[in-house]
Amino acid sequence: MAMFTVSPCTLEHWFQEVPLLLSDQGWDLTARAGAHSLHHATCPWGGRLLKVKAGSVPSEGIVRPEVLADVTVERLAPGAAVVLEKDWSHLFGLRELTQHEEKVKAVTQRLRRDFPEEGDCAVTFVGESCGLLFSRPDGDGFELTCVFQVSEEQFAQWSSIQKMLLLDSSCRFARNFATRSEPELREKDRDYYMVLTVQSCRRGLPLVPSAESEEPTVTITAGISVGLERWTRFSPNMASSGSGSSDGRFCVADFVGTFAARLGLSLAAYDSMDGQRLVPYQCVVARQEWEAAKDRFVNAFLLQKKAYRRANGGSSAPSFHVDVQPRAAPDGHLAELKQRLRQEERPSHKVVVRRTFLEVEEEEDEISMAPAQRQVRRPKTTGIVAEASVLAF
Repeated sequence: MAMFTVSPCTLEHWFQEVPLLLSDQGWDLTARAGAHSLHHATCPWGGRLLKVKAGSVPSEGIVRPEVLADVTVERLAPGAAVVLEKDWSHLFGLRELTQHEEKVKAVTQRLRRDFPEEGDCAVTFVGESCGLLFSRPDGDGFELTCVFQVSEEQFAQWSSIQKMLLLDSSCRFARNFATRSEPELREKDRDYYMVLTVQSCRRGLPLVPSAESEEPTVTITAGISVGLERWTRFSPNMASSGSGSSDGRFCVADFVGTFAARLGLSLAAYDSMDGQRLVPYQCVVARQEWEAAKDRFVNAFLLQKKAYRRANGGSSAPSFHVDVQPRAAPDGHLAELKQRLRQEERPSHKVVVRRTFLEVEEEEDEISMAPAQRQVRRPKTTGIVAEASVLAF
């Protein structure tokens, strides 16, 4: 298989490169079997894109890769992980058309919920090539679509029979991947993460235990017995790379990660969940890690509040809340992309020439007095509430 150096790793990137990803426009039909169909189009970053419409399945949503995978190599963020999968040809049903030794390889999988529309759910795959599995609510189930990249050489060599085999195997892959989770695994997925909130930092950023080389902002006698008498004002440049903000601004993921690390605790904090960035006063942690760290973390945070009041005067101090509803941060670029996708998918008028007049043939949906309503069935997972404004610390 040909190797391509540029490929999308997120669902947003896919739609930026291929705005008509879910549309019939720009795709050529190459095989059909009942309600299932295989389409192809030129791939913007090389080779050819194949799209499989795999029909509707009853499902409760796609489970996060780090929960579903047998082996997780690395957790990148809640809903994003490097996992071990069978050979790339196992994904998307391509193994039916390839003949080589099956090997286990690392594949990066990223889950994205509620994009481009509420209720949508997708997983992107990056390995030897790239692809995605997209699901959209459709009545009592979810409509499944697979899109993946192959080389031009591969596609040109396949016969009509081979394309029908690929259509069948890709549909089976999509349906199995979307529905393969047992109830116990789905319950584990729902409870796998929790959201923490730090607010009310009215007199400056919160404090963290001082490192040995740091000059403390304040000292308190209440922390002497547990080695937490010295406290330093938190700064975003204290945060270790990889878990929180990268733009130098304050976010709770940076603070919680630094606070835990200085206490000697293993607690990774993230500023996003299922592909959506959270407001800066929230972060996400794994519930199992929090349960192991919470006693020491909470006791230290109470001392931090005393140090904060001592350093700033007055009674105000940061508040801390556990297991709250996640809230998505506003994203202007994301809103622009959604608007662009709606414009790209807008059906064009059909022009009919009759003698010397041009008549525009209207689509039935465009002249309907009442737009059709679609019943949306939400996955049984924690949703993220859109936030209209970001709280300033």
